[in-house]
Amino acid sequence: MIDNYYVLNVFVYLLVKFFIQARQNIYTNFTSRGWFVMIANHYK
Repeated sequence: MIDNYYVLNVFVYLLVKFFIQARQNIYTNFTSRGWFVMIANHYK
């Protein structure tokens, strides 16, 4: 029997995976601005 903790982990994993893919797509579409924002957030 699958417990709720396992289901929750899978759900969070898929959510994070989708978020990372969406963010990478945004950075690919706006490469220069995306890199600038990422570096600015890193050194903020």
